[in-house]
Amino acid sequence: DLQVGVVAFGYECGHEDFPGIYTRVSSVMDFIEETVCELSGYVPDDFDCSQYGGPTKVPSPTTGNETVTLSVELEMGWYPPFAGFLVDGVDDGKVHAYYQPGSFADVVSGNALAYVQVPRDGRYRFVHLSTRPRLTDGLVFRVNLTSDDGGDDQVLLEGVTIEDAFDAQVYFEVGSPPAKEPTVPSPTAAP
Repeated sequence: DLQVGVVAFGYECGHEDFPGIYTRVSSVMDFIEETVCELSGYVPDDFDCSQYGGPTKVPSPTTGNETVTLSVELEMGWYPPFAGFLVDGVDDGKVHAYYQPGSFADVVSGNALAYVQVPRDGRYRFVHLSTRPRLTDGLVFRVNLTSDDGGDDQVLLEGVTIEDAFDAQVYFEVGSPPAKEPTVPSPTAAP
């Protein structure tokens, strides 16, 4: 028997301003899978939409199976229990890394480092997650493309979260992502 829970509302269990509300959904998993297959452009890999009249699952187009490693650095100061992040694909909607707020609660130095594997060519989104925006205002983050040959890492993204936002997000690219729109040849003069 499979039990699945979904956070339907809120940030965390017992959060004083915005508590999490959890729902058990395993009894309606077939309905959820069918609805996602019919309505979503981001169907999870383990869903088989062919049983609902959709296409047979085919691998998503990529420029090969090559991946690269990103290092994500967070300088959290005194507030590691309230910080987290996610990295997801803009083009495919896949979540490549998710560290919920509190994932770094045991980090004594206030600085955390995590590694994330992503396809070599793509557009991605980094989201700083926080349960206490005023306390993590000023969190410094860096996303680096790690070097395979021992050379210097390439900084892809660097910034500081500002304002009273729970989720600050920044977009970035790795390699040569697919074109956003089909390329149209330039008109040429007739002979």
